[in-house]
Amino acid sequence: MEKVYMYEGFKKYLNEISSPTHEDFIALCAMYHPGTLEKIPHYIARKQGKEPVEYIHPVVEKYLKETYGVLVYKEQIISLFQEIANFTTKECNELCTKICQLMQSTLIWEYHKKFVNQGVLNGYDEQILERIWYFIERNAIYISSKAETEANLVRRLER
Repeated sequence: MEKVYMYEGFKKYLNEISSPTHEDFIALCAMYHPGTLEKIPHYIARKQGKEPVEYIHPVVEKYLKETYGVLVYKEQIISLFQEIANFTTKECNELCTKICQLMQSTLIWEYHKKFVNQGVLNGYDEQILERIWYFIERNAIYISSKAETEANLVRRLER
């Protein structure tokens, strides 16, 4: 494990989880950097049942259940945008890049409108859609993909 991450504190977080799984390890690695580090205590507390896990809507639960309601991976955002508003993979990637890097643009505003309008057409409540959008926008900063995190771990182990 020390060969994978030499970060002081990472081992502490890992030890706070009794019997950590492969999925826990990947999630902690994905969150263990500036911008997302503050999510780790929530992840651990929710996993241990010390903090309630609340979801805005069942569709959010469907994609965030594995991370206890904490937005950890780009794939979670992509899945939500595709299911709720029929976004294409290209649209999801463009949007994720802008949101995750804190870039303000007219593109984000256009995608916000599409998300809400298409979501309403797909049967979702507009207020719920706004809450989901705000949740994603607020929590997507600096997140990475699960596949990218796992690939980085493999590279570190091979060194």
